Amino acid sequence: MANKIRIVCYGDSNTWGYDPETKRRHDDDVRWTGRLQNLLGDGYQVVECGINGRTAAHDEPFRDCRNGSKGLGYSLLESSPLDLLIICIGTNDLKYEDTAAAMGRGIRMLLRTAKHSGLLNTFDTSVFRGGKERILLISPIHIGKELDEKFPDSILKGKHELSLRFAEIYEPIAKSCGVEFLNGAQYAEPSEADCLHMDAENHRKFADAVYRKVREMFEAD
Repeated sequence: MANKIRIVCYGDSNTWGYDPETKRRHDDDVRWTGRLQNLLGDGYQVVECGINGRTAAHDEPFRDCRNGSKGLGYSLLESSPLDLLIICIGTNDLKYEDTAAAMGRGIRMLLRTAKHSGLLNTFDTSVFRGGKERILLISPIHIGKELDEKFPDSILKGKHELSLRFAEIYEPIAKSCGVEFLNGAQYAEPSEADCLHMDAENHRKFADAVYRKVREMFEAD
């Protein structure tokens, strides 16, 4: 039997599937990763690598696992050989950053790790199957503009406007690094429940957009 096309989805709580209503995890067939698996079918294997609170490049005291730049290498090695890496991360970095330039540095670090994956693996071989590197960078959904009013004590208070610049920050980085790009905020938005996380309907919209992009990437080969 031929190997399945393996896709690793690396992200934060919206990849993990945090449900803003129940504060638990969306079911497998609700999360965008699970929906993507169903849309792609049996010839593909979608590997979920999402962690609540994960940043692109920042440490959180006593929770080193949440630094995405430190954790990406582990996920790549555990999942190798893979055919596509999808990265969707950045919202939690707004806790620490106030400028677009600072936001971009963390994403560049992640892409640098992914693109030099041969340095992580045995005998300097790429974690991508056959050495064919496929990476899709997705800019996150925006923070809801009602967050400041609804949750005045939120650590993300005042960051709505900067979150509107995710695509502006990410797209040129993707281009300069030679990876594919998708603007997640064009297709989905946060739930009114917490202004941060996707409900079931937005997971569906997000999954549909990612599915179309993934098919486009593989059909282009």
